[in-house]
Amino acid sequence: MHRLLAAVALFCLALLGIPAYAAEAVSIDHGLLQAAGSPAQAVTLPHRIYRPERVFARYRLEAVFDAPPALLAARTVLQLDSWPDGGRIELNGVEIADEPTSTPALVVRNLHPFLFVLPRELLRAHDNRLVMSWGSRETLVLVPRMQIGERALLEQLHQRQLFWDLTVVQASLVFAAVVAVVMLGVWWRQQGRDPPLEYLLIGASALGWIVFNTALLWSPVAAEWFLWRRMVGFAGIGAFVMGMWVSLVRLGGWSSPAFEWVCGGWVLLGPLLMGVGFALTGATHLRVVEMMWAVGAAGLGLVPLVVLLRAAAKAPTPRIATLLGVVFVGVGLAAREALIYVFRDPIGTVHIGIQVLAPVWLAAACGILVQDFVRSLREAEAQRAALDRRLAEREAELARLHARERELATDEERRRIMQDMHDGLGSQLVSSLALAESGELTAAQTAELLRACIDDLRLAIDTLGEGRIDLGVAAGNLRFRMEPRLRSAGMKVRWDMSRLPDTLSLPGTEALPVLRVMQEALANATRHAGAKALQVGLACEGNHLVLEVADDGRGFDLQHHAPGKGLAGMQKRARALGAQLELESTPQGTRVRLRVPLPPAAAGPAPAESAPA
Repeated sequence: MHRLLAAVALFCLALLGIPAYAAEAVSIDHGLLQAAGSPAQAVTLPHRIYRPERVFARYRLEAVFDAPPALLAARTVLQLDSWPDGGRIELNGVEIADEPTSTPALVVRNLHPFLFVLPRELLRAHDNRLVMSWGSRETLVLVPRMQIGERALLEQLHQRQLFWDLTVVQASLVFAAVVAVVMLGVWWRQQGRDPPLEYLLIGASALGWIVFNTALLWSPVAAEWFLWRRMVGFAGIGAFVMGMWVSLVRLGGWSSPAFEWVCGGWVLLGPLLMGVGFALTGATHLRVVEMMWAVGAAGLGLVPLVVLLRAAAKAPTPRIATLLGVVFVGVGLAAREALIYVFRDPIGTVHIGIQVLAPVWLAAACGILVQDFVRSLREAEAQRAALDRRLAEREAELARLHARERELATDEERRRIMQDMHDGLGSQLVSSLALAESGELTAAQTAELLRACIDDLRLAIDTLGEGRIDLGVAAGNLRFRMEPRLRSAGMKVRWDMSRLPDTLSLPGTEALPVLRVMQEALANATRHAGAKALQVGLACEGNHLVLEVADDGRGFDLQHHAPGKGLAGMQKRARALGAQLELESTPQGTRVRLRVPLPPAAAGPAPAESAPA
């Protein structure tokens, strides 16, 4: 890519030396130019006339030439490098060309070459008289160079000039539009991510090129709009050149806010001076303004030249070589434009170099930024791969920690179950064994003790396992096992779990103590209270789970009653839950009430009220 762009830049430099005429043709280099009402004066073509006033005037150019014998026998043509104002051309009194020309209300600006076929019978060996007449309103009058020669030779020259002056302009407009859309689009999409300013600068440079050439191609134009056309074109070429200079400086590895401000001011300076000059003098073309602007643009181009030369001295790379080729071409063309204004067009009126610079510069800038973008993508891909590796390592570490946590949780669950079985089922079996060995138990009492042990074991199994326990289901299982025995003891039981949410679930370590308290309260009512009726309620009240077991038995004296293992176990489980245990006992019955705090998310909405079973 760098070698290709460097080769294109060298080719563009070589193009600057292409001659603008064919040696085999007769070149119209001199003539008598006469403005209406003024005497004729001899001029050398091409010719520029800077007039002090912006008024419409008619002009006439007369040139005399001899035709060599070769031209008299060949098919001949007349070729014009350009024909800015249009007009009429006569050869030996016969009209051979007629193009629209400027009028008092309309300005014509043709900036491309023209070719006209000459009838063979019009040419003479000596004293051929060529007359061009046209009208002009602006303060700059341009008279082009003209050549008469063999069609085969001049048609090649004409096609080459037409290519550079028109086809290349149109192609560069399309290319610049693509570059502007891509560069400005990338810069815009990167907002908030500190995008490189080079994208904005190159996009602005491409937009400037579009504005400049659009203004050049705008012809004809109403006379009152011509000054604005000139100012817009000046601003466009300024944005193109200064955007190029600042981008080259930044791409060369240097940044200067002062230089960037100067370049930005230079973009506005040209149109501003042109407007001020028109207000003061009434002239649409001020040679001193154009010369000063061109000299300044060439001078500012020395900054990126120095920056890139220093960068090449430190670390010569194909990238720096490409940028140096671009800046050499740009500075050379800016200096060439300055010489045109200083020496009144010693080089010519056809400026093909600037049309070459634009695509070369934009292609070079895009190529470099695309390479930078690809490198950034590769770096981002490498970073992503590194992050993927680190993520995989972290996932493996998390999996290991999770497995270890599961092991610890399993060990903790195992210890909980063992402790609970030790405190509940174990103590129950030990006491039952002691009574059985002493011979104090009947067969019915032994069976009752074994049933209680089995209830303890099943209750532990209900709350065993990972995850959370559905309290409603676990309480329903306990009710299913206990209710037949309670009814066989002659007790009528009412169960009310209508205010318990369907979604209530608790960890096994919290669900088991609640069920143990319920089981113990039911067992006490059966063994000691002599009750005939029981009421069992399980509900959510706000952020609390409330368990209430009430009987109509004979009760006991709470103040003088020594707490047994059942009451002590209930109090111990309540403390483990951070719950509040309330005991009320009278001769008319006993009520056990347990209030367990719940997290807000655990309570959930209560189901609709239903009749207790």
